[in-house]
Amino acid sequence: NYVSFLFMESTMSSSQPPPQTKLYHDSNGHVDDHDNNDNDSDIDTPPAETFSKAKALLDNANDNSTATSSPTTSISKAIALLRELQLTISKNGIFSKNESLEDVATNSLELLGVEFQLGRAFLMLPTINSNNGPPAAAADSGVSNNKHRNNDTTGESPSMTRKKNVLLAVEYFHGFLKRLENLGEGMLLPDTIKDYHMLLDLEDERQEIDSEKYNCTSSNDSNNIQRFNNTGLSPAQTRQLKIQRYQRKKSTSQTLSHLQSLLHRRTRLQIEDPGEIMDGYDYESLLRNSRIETLRECAEEALEEIQSSRGELEILEMALMMESRGGGM
Repeated sequence: NYVSFLFMESTMSSSQPPPQTKLYHDSNGHVDDHDNNDNDSDIDTPPAETFSKAKALLDNANDNSTATSSPTTSISKAIALLRELQLTISKNGIFSKNESLEDVATNSLELLGVEFQLGRAFLMLPTINSNNGPPAAAADSGVSNNKHRNNDTTGESPSMTRKKNVLLAVEYFHGFLKRLENLGEGMLLPDTIKDYHMLLDLEDERQEIDSEKYNCTSSNDSNNIQRFNNTGLSPAQTRQLKIQRYQRKKSTSQTLSHLQSLLHRRTRLQIEDPGEIMDGYDYESLLRNSRIETLRECAEEALEEIQSSRGELEILEMALMMESRGGGM
């Protein structure tokens, strides 16, 4: 399990076993980290409306100029809404294991982005609240299991708090990408799938190294740590990957912008017949293609976040090692 191996890094200098995050997966790559008795939402709220509200909360938290509440509050509310959506999707069977992209209703397409938004939310969570209170960990956001929720995180290292949030974010991004890949042809671009599988191969290699590092008796040796961390892509390869992702995302963004402008045009011209063809699209096909392009754009962002998070986790690992040796940061 990807998360289990990464958690090993944060505890390699301790005699205690690595902490575990309670995650549940369904056959579609769905990631869930909560108990089933935690749903107190309004069951009459349409899933699409809940999703839009959660996304707006994250956008608001990310834009200080328009923020109406503290970022931590907005992010925590968004996480709660997205978790409720996970339950709704699972209970109502909105997505099934063997369905293709053609089988997914247009109105349900945007719900494929729930895991992406959860990953985004956990990366956005500040480690220290703005009022200098306890760290804004997953436990404080009401998104972990009861065992974690009942623990006081005030004394937890900010580095450990951040590490847990990053680990959860990465897991959600993987769940999102896996769900899209399972939809088959027409969803992810071939180059995006190739990029994702390369990252998975790198993670497989790193898991073996992480396991060796955890069991290494001299793991506190900085030279040894450096040897383990100098794995994976070279700087030139990383730079090339980023360029390719940027180009794919730019192309997708341009296509999405064009489709959205056509949607606005239909609205402006007050075209009431959804079956009326305009600019080569009826309303259904225009909306569907727009939502597919949005998911593709999110997929490129998820790939970049997964790779960037690995670098952050390595930095956090060094911080935790220094803290365990009494060095602090």
